Amino acid sequence: MAYDEKGNVVTIAKKDLPVKLPENINLNSKGNPLDSEKEWKNININGKKYTRETDTLDTFVCSSWYYLRFCSSDNEEYGFKQEEIDYWMPVDQYIGGVEHAILHLLYSRFFMRALGYKNKDFKFNEPFKGLFTQGMVCHETYKDQDNNWLSPEEIIYSDGKYLKKNDTNIQINVGPSESMSKSKKNVIDPENIINNYGADAVRLFILSDSPPEKDVQWSEQGMAASYKFLQKLWGLHNKVKEKIKINIVSSDRNNRLEKFTNQMIKKITNNLENFNYNVIIANIYETFNFFSKEIDNEIDSKILKDNYIKILTLLSPAIPHYSSECLEELGFDMKLSWPNEDKSLMQDDNIDYVIQINGKKRAILNESRGIDQDSLLNIIKSNKLSDKYLKNKVIKKIIFVENRLINLLVNE
Repeated sequence: MAYDEKGNVVTIAKKDLPVKLPENINLNSKGNPLDSEKEWKNININGKKYTRETDTLDTFVCSSWYYLRFCSSDNEEYGFKQEEIDYWMPVDQYIGGVEHAILHLLYSRFFMRALGYKNKDFKFNEPFKGLFTQGMVCHETYKDQDNNWLSPEEIIYSDGKYLKKNDTNIQINVGPSESMSKSKKNVIDPENIINNYGADAVRLFILSDSPPEKDVQWSEQGMAASYKFLQKLWGLHNKVKEKIKINIVSSDRNNRLEKFTNQMIKKITNNLENFNYNVIIANIYETFNFFSKEIDNEIDSKILKDNYIKILTLLSPAIPHYSSECLEELGFDMKLSWPNEDKSLMQDDNIDYVIQINGKKRAILNESRGIDQDSLLNIIKSNKLSDKYLKNKVIKKIIFVENRLINLLVNE
């Protein structure tokens, strides 16, 4: 493409294609180096002056084959090696905001099809196995009386009104909450937030506010709450650390602690794999509540330390700085690896049994795992259920499913 002196676009004639780029370009020039190549840039078509288009590729095009380059990053002769992309491709998971995902994904898929066109060695039609479209972080928008966008840093709130900070006589129009963008100035300076609250508090707030596929409404109160919780979590860490130092040796293995840890391993692992990041934050709160109560009991120091290290590992995707600091304080200097669940430690000693009378659920009793039919029947008969459903009745048949239910068929 080229432009005439009035800025009108014209196409380069087919006979003059392909357009070859100049050699020995000065790559140290500011902006696009082609803009400095006047001899190449300024052309003459049929006696008229034209200027070539210097943007040769859209930025999305430039970044739409990077996944192939990553497979062969040290190849200096060609973009990728066939055997290496055969091993690594396709990418397991693509994550991006809705606008980026749509545009970038479009180019990426086109590239894969173009490379595979009439190429039997190229085995791929799709670059990515899975797509997850994340939500956006949103914030109120602000405009002054002249319809100019203003940033949150330029606003103060006083007497129920939004005013311009450097001129409180100017009242501000508050617009809807929209995705943060530089053009609308509804962005929060991350450096100020991190300086005030720390990076982990920011992560904790963004992850906890809503599911990752939904938009997040920025809230200063939410940030403060996340920061406050991290302080409570740090206080709990100090208690655990001191408990470990006491070096208690106990014959009681503390199955409650080990059971809880393994349950958390299963929950958080599943939530990570299924993008349930907000549920992981709920798991962290659950962990805090459990340890806050359990730490007052007598616990073998080795068992406490081993399980606490596993818990800190589970917390590391959500609050990595906190977890790293805690592990360092415990003297943990080994390679960190994701813990595996021990299913034998996850079973509760008691389970819920469904009690049915003539096929209708009448109650749920929490009793010992593995209880036999006669023992469960005796518990039912000593329970108030007996007065209500079994008084003056004859049990004609019993259907018992171990560790699940018992169904008593009685005469009406």
